[in-house]
Amino acid sequence: MDLLADIGQEDQLTSAREENRVLLAKVKELTVRVHELNAENAKLLAEVEMYRADFASMNKPSSGTGENVEESKESLVDDGAEDFVTAGNGTYASDPVVTLPKVHGISNPLCCVLHPNDTLMATGGADGNLVLCQWGIALAPGDESSQKAVNDSIKVG
Repeated sequence: MDLLADIGQEDQLTSAREENRVLLAKVKELTVRVHELNAENAKLLAEVEMYRADFASMNKPSSGTGENVEESKESLVDDGAEDFVTAGNGTYASDPVVTLPKVHGISNPLCCVLHPNDTLMATGGADGNLVLCQWGIALAPGDESSQKAVNDSIKVG
């Protein structure tokens, strides 16, 4: 009977059992994370469907006017030149109300637009993504409100 061989096999068995315990703990941790991400994904999909339904309702022709979908789309297109701040029109921001930190990660935001009721803001960035933020959250009192708005934002792109 070789005692050293028996001790070596027991050490290997103990080591394998410990590795299995560590791996099982990691699997449980990742399983919880997958469930969290699936719930977040379902929430985001519901939001996207809500926005799609809102957009579709805007594109429906009004009943009884005989207006077709193409004409309806044409009526939505507005050059909006008077809606934008341009150099020389006397409208300038004097103080920033809120700053959204790294809304496009390391890329620069290139444009933004606010919903007419000031609850939703969309930004387009150099990264080629559209980011939708809840503007009302960003304006809430507190130091972390703008970071929460960035963390809760939806990227499309």
